[in-house]
Amino acid sequence: ISSPMQKFLVDPKPATSQQSKEEIPVPEQTPTIEKWLNTSVSISDGIQFEVVEKLFHDETAFLQGLCFANGFLYESTGLFRKSDVRKLDPVDGTVLEKVPMKPNFFGEGLTIVNDRLIQLTYKKKTGFVYNIHNLTETPKTFAYTTGTGEGWGVTYDPDKDELILNDGMDYLIFWDPQTYQEKRKVKVVRQDGTPAAQ
Repeated sequence: ISSPMQKFLVDPKPATSQQSKEEIPVPEQTPTIEKWLNTSVSISDGIQFEVVEKLFHDETAFLQGLCFANGFLYESTGLFRKSDVRKLDPVDGTVLEKVPMKPNFFGEGLTIVNDRLIQLTYKKKTGFVYNIHNLTETPKTFAYTTGTGEGWGVTYDPDKDELILNDGMDYLIFWDPQTYQEKRKVKVVRQDGTPAAQ
């Protein structure tokens, strides 16, 4: 999914060893960026995207996390006794590899950090770290805590080298991707400033 901002905020040239990411100039506030930043979207505006293509997806897989790397889709599925991690063909959705989880785990969010797939679980406060080059290799585990004791969605911000996750509350939680320890959290509000939890 792309937005107008992506055209302006992605620098096609990586920073050199002498030029840190912080030194890369921020683009000027062009009229397009101004318009994008000042756009207010509400439910009454209706659908704000266009479906350009549909791919097959296993209807028995309770999709919880999805990411793309190295030309493949990686999926985390949920439900107790049915959760697994899958490698998918992005062209037709064929399952190329599937690694089942133990029946007492409910798979949740999934993201990629370099050559690691990091997966959260719903209520077990246990995360899994898979080798993206060998999913059948026994994954490493780590314990974590959140405000609700649950794991939901997770993604990775390579610019700030942070995992960003949610536990079902109105906060985004930021973790160190090496220690899986919380660094900070940010309360989420609606565009008009009202609490997201309402």
